[in-house]
Amino acid sequence: MALAPPAASIVRMRIAQWLLVALSWAAAASAAAASFQVLPTLVEVPPDASVASLTIRNPGTEPLSIQIDAQAWSQGAAGDVRTETGDLVVVPRIAVIAPGAAQIVRMALRNQDRSREHAFRARFREIPPPAPPGFLGVRTALEIDLPVFFSVQEAAADLHWRASRTPEGLLELHAENRGNRFVRLVALQAVDARGAVLAEGRPPLYVLGGSTTRIPLTTHARLAQGDPVRLQIDLGGDRQEHALTVE
Repeated sequence: MALAPPAASIVRMRIAQWLLVALSWAAAASAAAASFQVLPTLVEVPPDASVASLTIRNPGTEPLSIQIDAQAWSQGAAGDVRTETGDLVVVPRIAVIAPGAAQIVRMALRNQDRSREHAFRARFREIPPPAPPGFLGVRTALEIDLPVFFSVQEAAADLHWRASRTPEGLLELHAENRGNRFVRLVALQAVDARGAVLAEGRPPLYVLGGSTTRIPLTTHARLAQGDPVRLQIDLGGDRQEHALTVE
């Protein structure tokens, strides 16, 4: 007559059984996500044109369905503001792209007032296909979000900066663009007199024309009101440095 295994052995056997079940589920399931590309990644339409063209590419082996929409983009003291708009016509709104193929998307500006820069955020979102029978994983949908600008004649930026300290002791910047063209920051950091990094931003960052916005920074050192900092920014090859005092 066989003897019952000790309680600890029974627990180990059950754990092993559950692990085998879990591994079998994992083999049958996966986190599925398609991939696609949108080019260009930044669109600036000149003042004598009113239509932007972008290309979606499907490098995969399965068809893709992409939903496209756009929102008006502005900035204020709290940061970015996005609102629904009828000023931009997007064609098509939904694109079905075969494997290895591409789809051109056009965005036309309805508002013909070109005395100011018009800024939008265009979103390209994958529409996931139905899950196959027996699929137990998590299906994720890729989304690409990029800026679209309709510029003005004689466009130029004019940046002005302030630095302040939040109640939590973090450094944040207040950027005012008195010009009529956006600025794209590819690098931004605040350093001390020795060059040690005190805080930095996460690029790419934008300051829209005629706007004032707040830029929170990842802060590495505790700063006090009145502390001097040097702001170093890179505008895509145009490197600048500004002396600021923490307010």
